[in-house]
Amino acid sequence: MKDSEVHIGTIVKEKFDDSKMSIEIFADAIHRQRNSVYDIFKRKSIDTELLIKISKTLNYNFFLEYDFFENHAFYNKKTTITIEIETDDLDKVVIPDNILKLITN
Repeated sequence: MKDSEVHIGTIVKEKFDDSKMSIEIFADAIHRQRNSVYDIFKRKSIDTELLIKISKTLNYNFFLEYDFFENHAFYNKKTTITIEIETDDLDKVVIPDNILKLITN
């Protein structure tokens, strides 16, 4: 979704509804009054600090809704790494789990 198309208040409302949390508990968790919560649901944009609180409370990263790098060439670049290992040295190779996961998928 393009940044200009994101209506973050609507997305927050959807995630809030999915959470089954009460307005009172949600408002308390983000340090706002109940009527402020309804205002948040109407907002097209939300202060970063508040969005962090909302993200933690609803256990969802709302920042993923913004595609900050959509038009940047570097965002979609892939890097190829080639490693040559002698057969005799295979037993000495330790591949970290995060790299192993990348190369086996």
